[in-house]
Parts: sequence; structure tokens; C-alpha cells
Amino acid sequence: MKKIFLALFAPVVLHFQASSQVVTSEPLEIDPSKPVKLIVNLALLDQNLDFVQNLIQDANDGKDLYIWTWKPREHPQGHPFVNGTGSQPWKNSNEALKMTKESNLVYSFTFEPSLKDWYEVDAATVYKEDVHFLVKPKDGGGYGEPDRKSPDLVLKVDPPSTVIPPAFFFPSQPQKDDIVAVIYDNAREDKPSMQNLDPDSAYLAVSVVDTAGIVYNLSTAFNAGNNPNMKLSYRGKGMFRKLLIPDEFINENRPANLPPDAVIQTMRIVIVKKRFLTGLDRSNYEIEIKFDCP
Repeated sequence: MKKIFLALFAPVVLHFQASSQVVTSEPLEIDPSKPVKLIVNLALLDQNLDFVQNLIQDANDGKDLYIWTWKPREHPQGHPFVNGTGSQPWKNSNEALKMTKESNLVYSFTFEPSLKDWYEVDAATVYKEDVHFLVKPKDGGGYGEPDRKSPDLVLKVDPPSTVIPPAFFFPSQPQKDDIVAVIYDNAREDKPSMQNLDPDSAYLAVSVVDTAGIVYNLSTAFNAGNNPNMKLSYRGKGMFRKLLIPDEFINENRPANLPPDAVIQTMRIVIVKKRFLTGLDRSNYEIEIKFDCP
């Protein structure tokens, strides 16, 4: 089934504390594939809120506090890490979600064996959703009684900072029947001879590699400019884009020497000018798209 990844997600307005010191973590740079300790300083919450006053009173009275979390995934009833149990779960937090008191009004919770494994999602989902939670005593009130909790809080989980080249593709791990966007930001091009391209001047020189390591050219730097299938569309402000479905794209541009039973595992793309004469008329980098086989 073809999957469309080019959706824009509307921003969600969240109610959480502005102070970055309310929620921290160890380590500060989070790797979802490793254990993470989430740390909350209740003293920095807005104590003008009645439900926060109730929470701090419970903490000062020595009551245990619990994490209640719903993103990147909320565990269902019956799961060992479900937020609460019984017919009124808000009044009966799960003992497995009890937090550790680090010091006065400072509490922590450690996600083990890793953040993604605890939530049972992949790292991409953690990066996309972050960790959304609140802190409460075992009985959080409600059901006609005053709430006893923190506001909704967020632990941001950012992917490692990387500098991507001017040409790249999306999504990062496509299947051969996915819609893939090849994007070329000519405004960030650092090769002088490739800068300021005309709107109809950017093309793709494409080769594919099968599981035996044999390379087949769908187009070359010298002939790509003669093939409209290889042209990137100009999107304005130096931005070019080509949408393709790898399976269909390969078949539409299939070279005569590519066997019908060949299993393609890699597609390699170089940005070239429509009129290619020398190495000055191509990008210095190569886009490599790897597929799961078969």
C-alpha cells in the first residue's frame, strides 16, 4: 500500500509550564534507545492554581507521588504500566508509576530499559510526540472532589542535530511503494558553479543497486537533461522538488540491462544541470536511499 508522508501537522497548543527548569532529564540530551530519568521540580509550578496547592500539600505531607503519562503512547487497561487501575483509575494510580523523591519537592521517574521500550514505540515516535505527563498523588481527587495534580507537562525529546546537505529525501526510511520527496534547496548550495540555478535547470542522475551489488543507470549526468522524468519542479525561493514512487519510477525508466527479477536495494541520486558538460555541473554529494529487501 502506498503511504503518503507529505502531510503537514497542525501545531497543538499545550498547557505546560514556561519555565524550562520545571522539567529536566538525565542525561540532558536524550537518546530514546537508552534509559532516561525525568526530573520535576514542583516548587517551580504555578502555586496560584488550587490543584497545584493540593499537590504540594500532599508532597509536604509525605504522600507518594506518581507520574501519569499519555504521550508518546498511553498504555491500555491491563498493561503493567497503565496509569491507573480499577473503576476510578484517577483515584488509584499504578504502583509501577510511583516517582522517586530526590529532595524537597523534587521527584523523578526513570524509564527503563529505554524510553522507547517503556512506551513501546519507535524512536521516531518519541521524537515526534515528546513525553507528555503530569504528577499526582495516588488519589488525584476528581469525581466531585478537588483535583490534586500538576498542570500538563512536557519533556522535549529532540533528534540529534545534524546538518543536512542541500539535497535530501523524505521520509528517511521509505519502502519502494511509498511516495518519496527528493528536495533540493539550491539557496543553500555551497558549490559556486551550481548556485542560482534557473527554474528549469535541475535534474536527477539516478542509478540503482541490486542485492548482488550490480549498478544500473536509470539516467546519467550526460542524458538526464533530455528526460522529463528526471526534472525537479521549481517551488520558488530556490527550492526544487521531485515526487516519486521508487517501484514505479524504476519501471518507467528501466534500463535495458536491468533483469526483471533483480531486487533493488539502493537508489543513488546526484543533482545535475540540464546541460551537463563537466564536473562543475553536478552536486558534490550523492543522495542514497536504501530499501528493505525484498
